Amino acid sequence: NKIDKNAEPELLFCDEFLGKVSRSFAAVIRQLPKGLCHDILIFYLVLRALDTIEDDMEAFRGQEDVKINHLNTFHSVALYTEGWNMKGVGEGDEREFLSNFDKCGEVFRSLKKDSQTIIADITKRMGQGMASFVAIDLGQGTVAVKDYNMYCHYVAGLVGEGLSRLFTSSGYESNEVAGVSRTLANTMGL
Repeated sequence: NKIDKNAEPELLFCDEFLGKVSRSFAAVIRQLPKGLCHDILIFYLVLRALDTIEDDMEAFRGQEDVKINHLNTFHSVALYTEGWNMKGVGEGDEREFLSNFDKCGEVFRSLKKDSQTIIADITKRMGQGMASFVAIDLGQGTVAVKDYNMYCHYVAGLVGEGLSRLFTSSGYESNEVAGVSRTLANTMGL
């Protein structure tokens, strides 16, 4: 694990919850070079929090407009408001993580500006995309492949784009990688 055990408590909290809410990414993220590890850790956790809001079908029942608002504004409110957290949404470790999201927000705001910009941009686009599907019952699938591909773009393709951009901005990949992040990364997500 490249996270220093003597790091700030907020970063240690994020590392602990990465292990609790990640099903497969924690081990890989923890092995990334130190200059990239923190950025990808926070990127993953921010999107995990956003996804927890989207996935909770009970907390916002009958208040879909509230859920849509949270999805549309998460990038600007949750990431930049000191002390922001959300109670009563999600289950288990995801619920606890959202209840303490202010710690993740603090680490996010300590990242270099390029990383903050990339993470906020992907979070904004993903949240807005998720919001556009709130009223659609995806449990039964989408009617058209075009709609399915658009949903997959929002929840998976944008992840690849964000990772590619973070790898490039940190100097671990060439600008060519960022240049194909909207095509190849999206195709991988789909």
